[in-house]
Amino acid sequence: MPGVVVHTRTFDVVLEFDSPERRESVRHGLIARNVYPAVLWDIAPEGTPPNQLDFCRRMLHPHTDFR
Repeated sequence: MPGVVVHTRTFDVVLEFDSPERRESVRHGLIARNVYPAVLWDIAPEGTPPNQLDFCRRMLHPHTDFR
């Protein structure tokens, strides 16, 4: 999918989008299809390093398991 980097791990997948807007578009599209991904780190901007704030606004965690 254009605009997304997929980070795979042993027990999960993290999608890193190129913009917060693209993440929200995909998130809302999944929810419309009864798939409810998690935003793991919805952190406050006060005192948060800019690179961490940027990443948390662009990442999405679809629930995955061994099935």
